[in-house]
Amino acid sequence: RYDFAYALQVEDGAYLDMATPRLFIQPIVENSIEHGLDIGDHIDIRVCREDDWACVYVQDNGVGMSTQTLERIERNMTVHDSSAGIGLRYVKTVLSAMFADRAQIHIESAVGGGTRVTLRLPIDPAPQERAQDAGGNSK
Repeated sequence: RYDFAYALQVEDGAYLDMATPRLFIQPIVENSIEHGLDIGDHIDIRVCREDDWACVYVQDNGVGMSTQTLERIERNMTVHDSSAGIGLRYVKTVLSAMFADRAQIHIESAVGGGTRVTLRLPIDPAPQERAQDAGGNSK
């Protein structure tokens, strides 16, 4: 249905065994396809470990977004706005449910310059979980 190229790069490592929410990358890729790409554009998806973070980068070379559109999308991730989509709000909600406030979502975009969404997920357990484990308590 769509004419675009994609590349997927996954850095091997034990971090790939960490628990993550289901389908948390799908809405980001779907947004890129639906709103950002023209014929012949591409999406690059990269999954890697950076220090104590599992990072997911979804980047396209599509039409990009204005500063105003980007601000509206970022507001919509925290405040329900019926005029905007629910994809990124869903991603933020499921990441917050699993990682509390430790997961990060960052969006960069420029008109004509594509869009890059960065997800940073903590690999190490939350401080309270480490304290419980050290005390001999199970999770």
